Amino acid sequence: MTSTNCPSWCHSDHPEGEPEPIRHYGPHWPPMRGEDRFSADVAAVKNEFGSVGVWLSAEHEEFLTPVHARSVARALLAAADWVDDNRNT
Repeated sequence: MTSTNCPSWCHSDHPEGEPEPIRHYGPHWPPMRGEDRFSADVAAVKNEFGSVGVWLSAEHEEFLTPVHARSVARALLAAADWVDDNRNT
């Protein structure tokens, strides 16, 4: 972290000299990878408007198996809980 304006939980590697980072990424949950190129990532993020929330990135539309759906659901719930507990830090 190079920015002095980062929240204490920021894991982003901001470029040197960046005047004000657009986003701050907090903890990431283990990425979910599956069959047929399934890929989903969940993290906590502070966006460009200063709101802290849950970030979800998925590669493409996917038919989820029950195992994949539960993995994504657990990660989303954990991220939501983390955001609730750390919104003001």
